[in-house]
Amino acid sequence: MTENINLTHGLISRLDELGGVEILDKMRVEGITNGIDDGEVDLSSWPVVEVCGGRRLTARLLVGADGANSPVRKWAEVESRGWDYGKMGVVATLQLQGSGMEGQKTAYQRFLPTGPVAFLPVSVPRYRAPRVIHPLICVYWYSYREILRLWFGQRRQSKLLS
Repeated sequence: MTENINLTHGLISRLDELGGVEILDKMRVEGITNGIDDGEVDLSSWPVVEVCGGRRLTARLLVGADGANSPVRKWAEVESRGWDYGKMGVVATLQLQGSGMEGQKTAYQRFLPTGPVAFLPVSVPRYRAPRVIHPLICVYWYSYREILRLWFGQRRQSKLLS
């Protein structure tokens, strides 16, 4: 397992080494169509991606890694199914204090009757506000802190990474 920031950094570094690659970041796909056969070159089976600003990109291979509402998946007519598991999760970034917390690089996971609980240290904390917070998730910070102590307070956790 690796953090996304490390994977992204490695890929971008390799692309820089190879050269000849333009990275388009923070671009929104406005539409995808098939290319045309102009009599000279037949691009009718090639995807043409239009991004914001009207720029059009033609490629022989189009990889869809663009999220749940993927325009690439829709264009390729790849079916997607989903259902509600009736479960919720809470993700939080915690600032740990105390002896031994500096440089903490060990991940822990406990399997409880109510579901798994994991502690995954990250090198660069990030936060994105959720769109909707279910009222049952709202817990006073003191209570939440006590729950975390119960889950991870003892040193009998399974050591996953070090």
